[in-house]
Amino acid sequence: MTSYHASDTVDEHLARLPIGIILKALNIFTAKFPELRILQASAFIKEYQTARSKESKALLATILAITRKQCSIVTGDWLRSLKSSECYASYAWSTLSDAILQPPKVQVVQALLILTLYEWGVREYHKAWMHCGIAIRIMQSLHSSRVSPHPLDMSQNNDTDVMAIAVEARTYWACFIMDCTINSGTYNPRMLPMSEMHKLKVPRPLNYTDFAFGFDGASLDHICTGDLSGLAQSFETIATGFDIYAQAMSFVFNNGRCAPGMCAPENCPWVPGSAWSQCRDRLEEWRKSQHERLCYPQHSVVVHMTLGHGESFIYLNMLYYLSTIMLHREYFPFLPTADLTPRGPVDPPLLEAEAPPGWWDESARELFNAAEQIASLLQEASECGIPLMTPFSGFCAFTACFLNLYVFRFPRMNLNRSSKAEQLMNWGLEYLEEFQNAWELAGGWVRPIPPIYESNADGTDQNDSELITLVQESNRRRRALPWKIKS
Repeated sequence: MTSYHASDTVDEHLARLPIGIILKALNIFTAKFPELRILQASAFIKEYQTARSKESKALLATILAITRKQCSIVTGDWLRSLKSSECYASYAWSTLSDAILQPPKVQVVQALLILTLYEWGVREYHKAWMHCGIAIRIMQSLHSSRVSPHPLDMSQNNDTDVMAIAVEARTYWACFIMDCTINSGTYNPRMLPMSEMHKLKVPRPLNYTDFAFGFDGASLDHICTGDLSGLAQSFETIATGFDIYAQAMSFVFNNGRCAPGMCAPENCPWVPGSAWSQCRDRLEEWRKSQHERLCYPQHSVVVHMTLGHGESFIYLNMLYYLSTIMLHREYFPFLPTADLTPRGPVDPPLLEAEAPPGWWDESARELFNAAEQIASLLQEASECGIPLMTPFSGFCAFTACFLNLYVFRFPRMNLNRSSKAEQLMNWGLEYLEEFQNAWELAGGWVRPIPPIYESNADGTDQNDSELITLVQESNRRRRALPWKIKS
């Protein structure tokens, strides 16, 4: 926590910050973090055109903290007038720590969610988990004060403005997304499963246009039966995607095929109704529910960039391909030999049934194709001028880069179908080099990869053992918090 004097200095800085700088930061945050697209521009700016409350200044501080982390991809003289990310984050928590036990306010929830994402990116994992939990509890209190027939505190929430209700609904779904993100691959149970969101009758988030411009209040509870898979509805689609990703990570983290009975014939991945099959079916149904224009590589980043939705398009596709990787990687051999072709696990426990002909070949194709598409997505985004440098995109990049290295060294594991593996791996390395300058999360991700690649480029095999060691370590780590990789 900052000293009183330092906190007071930041407070004065935020009180005087020109509205033009606030608008620039809002634009960057809204564009670059699709998973937290929770700020309604008109309502947000109104807060800063009058006397700025302590809650609004805490929210602004978290936005500036995360905006400063984008300096490698954002330029402008206005950045010189900002303080450090650490300074803003420290101020935000010192303010929020006094606000969390006060009557609930949506600005406090929003600030905590953004602070959670920031802390995840700087490797403050426990703080991120705690602050996400606090945000969820405050949001539950806000929601219950609206829907409970006998609220305990009538003064808590008497705001009936339809836009305020819409902002709260969207913020509640952001709590759901961050809960999926922070708790995936940990021993911590999720606080907000999808079943709970439906049980609590949390309104669906408005589409992008209605949320930005306002809408007829009667439409808030209207259930539209039309196509909701377009870019305007991308926030809701992203929320569902994170739920599926969390399900895939839960399967892996709960020991996947190593869990008791999971190698039995009825639980093999190709068997309809198995845990793996159920998750993959849900993933494919989610993909098919989206408009075909949202599918990469059938449609390019540049097209969606011109429409102003490039980042959302990238996120939807990264969610699909990362979930695909997590599912197929669970059964893939992690100790290959040079002549090994696609097959099931070679280390115990082994599956107790034979796969249908061609199943492993197709599994390898999907696994390495997913890694290829993630690398290509991020490269195309950079070429289009909309590079993504978020904690989630960084984890996607690392996962894809490792697999592209793997198939570059062992091309027969994908039947020599990964002809671009070296180029894709180099794209991934370039991205991660830049990413680690922005976020501490990447510490230890890049270091092991170049020596292994360089030995292969020289035509030597001296580092094959190093790759095997890296593969074994990755196999161990994939059952731990996926972003907790130490240098």
